[in-house]
Amino acid sequence: MTFKIVDNTFISACMGEIECVDLLDVSSQHYDIITSHVIYGETIDGFAEDMVNDAYDSINLAEINHAQYEDLKEWLINRYPKLHEGEITAFLLALLNYAIKDIDYYYVTDDNLMKNIIRNLHNDHIFMSKLGMNFDMKNFNVTGTVGFTRRLIDKGHLNDDYIEPIILDMDKNGFYLNETVKNHLRGL
Repeated sequence: MTFKIVDNTFISACMGEIECVDLLDVSSQHYDIITSHVIYGETIDGFAEDMVNDAYDSINLAEINHAQYEDLKEWLINRYPKLHEGEITAFLLALLNYAIKDIDYYYVTDDNLMKNIIRNLHNDHIFMSKLGMNFDMKNFNVTGTVGFTRRLIDKGHLNDDYIEPIILDMDKNGFYLNETVKNHLRGL
């Protein structure tokens, strides 16, 4: 089974933007949806408690038990001050608990800055030194809500009749989708 490590951008999209289907419920029927305790705190800050409790019936909270975790987290927070602590902890959860252990996973985030930073971390000698091992960051699995939703459709876990309603929901609720992204969701 592939683990999906999510940050608050995905959770918020499922709770606040995508109204036509309970994407968290569908996802959790086929994948282990996991996040950090920091993300849980961010979710509590943004939504009513009963909504959060319902959502977290489908999401598992995980500890990050790795010797370099605190050092990496502090360094990333200082190096990239525009990132939130939650994004960093969810990324480190995916990296330290799954990627470096070669466990099937995907990190799901809609934060483009986070995605760009991840794509370039293999060139960051300080980060790689702090990681303390030779891991090819180019092989780090990252996708967004649209890519993950497309995967659910491709695997037959979500009916493709939901594609246009999902696009309408996301557009209506301020989730920016250009035609290329919409067409990716449509499978074109």
